[in-house]
This record gives sequence, structure tokens and C-alpha cells, in this order.
Amino acid sequence: MAFIYDSIDIVIGGETYTVTPSFKLIQEIERNRLSIASISYRVSQGETPFSLVAEVVSIMLQSIGVNKSAEEIWAEMFADGNAQNLILTWRAIEGVFFPKSESQKELKKSQA
Repeated sequence: MAFIYDSIDIVIGGETYTVTPSFKLIQEIERNRLSIASISYRVSQGETPFSLVAEVVSIMLQSIGVNKSAEEIWAEMFADGNAQNLILTWRAIEGVFFPKSESQKELKKSQA
């Protein structure tokens, strides 16, 4: 069974980058001792680990050839003094990390 991941547009420093998650990307994130589930749980509890979210975004961007460090992402997402940017970015990211099967994708199209 094939799985399909939705793409996500990540806006950093006024630039928009499109990333399509994959199992390989998830493995790369987890190789860096980052847990998508753990970060999602902490965000849901109001304890957003901002530096870890920035690290995940950095790894995602590196997967498409954009070399931005977690520190650069942190600085650019907090540039306007609003932590909400990083939280909203995480919410979008966690929504695309869980693949849909081809049959789920077809069902969704038929319901539209």
C-alpha cells in the first residue's frame, strides 16, 4: 500500500518553501533525537519547545536544499516578537507528518 504525504508551505523570513514530508524525512528528524509525537504533546499542553520546533523546521528545509540553522529559524520566526508564528508553523507541520493511504486520498477527493 502506498502512502501519500501532503506538502506544506513554510514561510521563513518572507520566503516560502514547499516541503513534502516522507518516511525518510521523519527518520532524519528522529535520528536527531527529536520526537514529533513528544513535541506535539508538549505543544498541546501549552509547553511549546520552541528550540525543538525550530530544529525540526531546519531539518525539513535542509531536506529541500535550504541551509538554515535552527537558530536562524528561531530568530526569523520571532522577528516580530510573536511566538504564535512558531506555534502555528508546528500545527501545520504535525498535520502533514501522518500519511494518508491512496484509498483515503481518493475517498477525500470523492467527498469534495
